[in-house]
Amino acid sequence: MRCYAQPDEWKSGVYLATFATGQGLREILFVVRPNTPGSPLLLTVAANTYYAYNNVGGKSFYNYISTDQVRSETLTADRPFQWDCMGNFYIWDQFFINWLEAEGYAVDYCVNGDHDTEPDLLSHYHANVRIGHDEYNSRAEIEQLQTFVRQGGNLLLFCGNSFWFEVELRCDQREIFCWKPHYHDDPTPENPESSILSYTDNLRQKTIGVFYTSYVHSKTTDPEVYLFPTTSEYGFYRVIVPEHWVFAGTGLQAGDELGRADSIVGVEADAADLEFVDGRPRYTGRDGVSSHYQILALGDAHIEGHPAYATVAINETEFKGTVFNAATIEWGHGLYRDDSIVARITRNVLNRLAR
Repeated sequence: MRCYAQPDEWKSGVYLATFATGQGLREILFVVRPNTPGSPLLLTVAANTYYAYNNVGGKSFYNYISTDQVRSETLTADRPFQWDCMGNFYIWDQFFINWLEAEGYAVDYCVNGDHDTEPDLLSHYHANVRIGHDEYNSRAEIEQLQTFVRQGGNLLLFCGNSFWFEVELRCDQREIFCWKPHYHDDPTPENPESSILSYTDNLRQKTIGVFYTSYVHSKTTDPEVYLFPTTSEYGFYRVIVPEHWVFAGTGLQAGDELGRADSIVGVEADAADLEFVDGRPRYTGRDGVSSHYQILALGDAHIEGHPAYATVAINETEFKGTVFNAATIEWGHGLYRDDSIVARITRNVLNRLAR
């Protein structure tokens, strides 16, 4: 998937081209950027993560879906995606993008790599939106986002397991490199090397305000076998601060459930070390996450069999701009129904911070 500047008659967006092959109909996904910014909102499609999981030809960044169960540290972007999910588009991203278009929001689109090649990419926008599964990011992209928020831009994350691994885009973005010295394991004092952004100058914490990723309904390679709970007690948020403007018009009260019907907390969700004070959670800051973040909603999750959390949080006071983090991959699944509370919250955030 590449990003192309548009001819004047093309609208910026995510496009699918369908064509016939000897193996049946196939699709190509591509993103069209505007020649001139036409919206206050820029949505970055997580192309780096699409590449990371793509095993067409045999290799990915993951042992379990690579030939001989051995991953590669370098992948080519010049490959088609898996026909059944088109990267992550059919699984998660299409729901949010379709909803934005149906709601009439003016949106410009780009991919991760555009942040690498254009240092001033965000200078014309009020907000940058991330959706789905934005797991792989470069240092240049991260530093650009930090500058953007410090200078008054808004970073709005409706995604989970985001900003987890540091990558490099090489060969005019035709290759992506990710060094995983411990694969999925956290670094240790004996083996401190890591490409995990939480352990790399606190880049994850400083950019999006979370430290760890937890799991709900996470599948294994065996059908019908899950890593963590699939019971009815997981998959949703509980409201903590109902008086916040994010919940305006929802009628939610403290302790009310949010997103249970669509199991929006999963497959992976993000949070940080927290404690409870007078019954409300707050970040401790021990893992490098700023105390300026306010936790608005809380969900139960697990990490390697141990209890953990997912958090909806916002930082409105530390920078000129705002960081809002819904912190779950499946937030877009809560947009199936226009009258859902998830949709109302999403409108509140976009109408206040992306106009």
